[in-house]
Amino acid sequence: MEVLDPQPNEIILDVCCAPGTKTNYIAELMQNTGKIFASDIDKERIDVAKKDDVRFKNKNINWEQKDATKDTFPMADRVLVDAPCTGTGVIGRRPDIKWRRKPKHLETIVDLQKSILKHVHKFVKPDGVLVYATCSLEEEENWQVVGAFLKLHNDFRVVSINNPQLANLIDEKSALKTFPPEDKMDGMFAVKMIRER
Repeated sequence: MEVLDPQPNEIILDVCCAPGTKTNYIAELMQNTGKIFASDIDKERIDVAKKDDVRFKNKNINWEQKDATKDTFPMADRVLVDAPCTGTGVIGRRPDIKWRRKPKHLETIVDLQKSILKHVHKFVKPDGVLVYATCSLEEEENWQVVGAFLKLHNDFRVVSINNPQLANLIDEKSALKTFPPEDKMDGMFAVKMIRER
């Protein structure tokens, strides 16, 4: 969550949060201050996150079942969209993805990703941060989704991810981008955007 870079006392939205591991890490980075509104469309997975919350003892997380394509959220300093995706970046440890995913799934997932960004950007405060992330290697789910969003929303711009630990993983367009055979880790993609007005 170094890309999101949450700060103490901020309001954070984590709109595709289940199973909640990243949400609890965000709470720790915020030193259990501020407020995190964590939501997911899957009620069962939210219930799992709530049970896990007992173990982490974070008091600044509000868990809810919500649809990131249409429900209302509070205005936030930072919004994380860890989008549903094909998961091609994690095939190394989940080889079943190769058999479960079909070419037709890509178009459906891309439509969902675009719909989530189109809706949740409304809840980013001026000068606030919007992070879009996937565990996919597919350009259709990554830069193409971000590019389509930016064409329609010129009040957002991509900004550099200023974290020395991630410097070797940032591409020429300022996105975090990893490739398993080269980087010896899961394939990930993340872009940090700022709302300018």
